[in-house]
Amino acid sequence: MASLLFRWSVPGSLQLGFLLAQGSEFAFVILSLPAMHAMIGKEVGSIIIAAVAASLALTPSVANAGRTLAGRLRARRQAREDQELVRQDLAAPVLIVGMGPIGRTVADALTEFEIKYAGIERDHQRFAEANADGYTAVFGDAADPRIWEPMAMHERSMVVLTAPRLEVSRSLTPLAARSYPNLKRYAVVADAAEREAYAAAGLHPVIDRSVPRGIDIAAAILRELRIDDDAIGGWMRRQQNRALESYAAEAAA
Repeated sequence: MASLLFRWSVPGSLQLGFLLAQGSEFAFVILSLPAMHAMIGKEVGSIIIAAVAASLALTPSVANAGRTLAGRLRARRQAREDQELVRQDLAAPVLIVGMGPIGRTVADALTEFEIKYAGIERDHQRFAEANADGYTAVFGDAADPRIWEPMAMHERSMVVLTAPRLEVSRSLTPLAARSYPNLKRYAVVADAAEREAYAAAGLHPVIDRSVPRGIDIAAAILRELRIDDDAIGGWMRRQQNRALESYAAEAAA
């Protein structure tokens, strides 16, 4: 209810509620105080401590249930949207192939600069998690040319392959070049050797060694879309600072 008052979406509020549903470790401190023992008694205090401990142990399952329910709500809401709006989303300039950590970073970058994108994921679990977390994605394998037309490839300007397969990319290059001559295919690679191999296969490879994953390829896509370099640099620093803060918090925990 509090998150709804702050204008969060219903699925996001539901997911947040599930994440915050467990008891707090601070309850152990409070319930161990002599004054609390005198007020509620040791037996009741023991029952409450056991309940709090159980809720903490169940946190991963409860959080996953919240994510699943939120994903279903988002899917229903998207299905009710006007078909013209859905068509506009499908015709977004960027198609992200693979909605893992790299794909999500690219999606975050595009969203930051109000650029539409569409995502496609062939792993069912990653697809479900991406949709539950609010990313725009459909389930399917972009390596299958039969899906290209339904995905409105002719209206896109670039495709980002977050986990490319060299042989598949090489075999699809002639068909992609004939069917969509103005479409640029970017591939995330690990080193200079892979960069040369994918360049020879007709793709635009980008070495991504960033923290978090996907910063380098996201910056390349933003530059291709003519976003100001200073704005891109500011976004990159914010993402890196958030990642460092997250790692520091995990280390402290």
